[in-house]
Amino acid sequence: MLAGPDDRHGVTALVSAETASGHVHLLPPSDGPPTDLYRQAAVFVLASDGDSFGLVAAEAAAAGTPVVVSDRCGIAAFFHNGEALVIPATESAVVAAVESVLGDDSLRAQLSAGGVAAARRNSWEHVTDLQEALYVEAIASRTAATNDSTLGS
Repeated sequence: MLAGPDDRHGVTALVSAETASGHVHLLPPSDGPPTDLYRQAAVFVLASDGDSFGLVAAEAAAAGTPVVVSDRCGIAAFFHNGEALVIPATESAVVAAVESVLGDDSLRAQLSAGGVAAARRNSWEHVTDLQEALYVEAIASRTAATNDSTLGS
C-alpha cells in the first residue's frame, strides 16, 4: 500500500505494473487513516530518510501490521526492541527487512503484537497520565521548597 500524494521519486511509475496484480494499492489522500487496509497488509514500510515522526507507521502498528521503519524517522525511538524493525535508510536494508518479515511467520507475529503494545504504551491516555504525574511532582516539589524556606525564616 502506498499512501499520500508525494511522488517526487516516481514511485507510482515503478509500481504501476504491480497494481494490476493486487499487491500494491495506490490510495488518494483521505480524511482518516486507512485502518482496514493496514490490517490487510503483510508489512508496512516507512523507509523515509528524514520523516519528523511518521504517524502512518504508528497507525499501522496500532492496527497490528508489522512495521519496518528507517532509523531516520522520529517514530523509530518509540519502538522498543521486537516491536518494529528499525533499519538504516538504505535500499538494501529495506529489501532485507521486508524479506525477513515476509519469510518468517514468528517474526511477523512478534512485530504485529509488538506494534500494538507500542501503540498502547504511547496512547494519548498514557501520555496525558505521564504529563499529569509530572505536574503533580512539580507542584509537590515547589510546595516543599516553599515550606522549607518559610520554616527557616
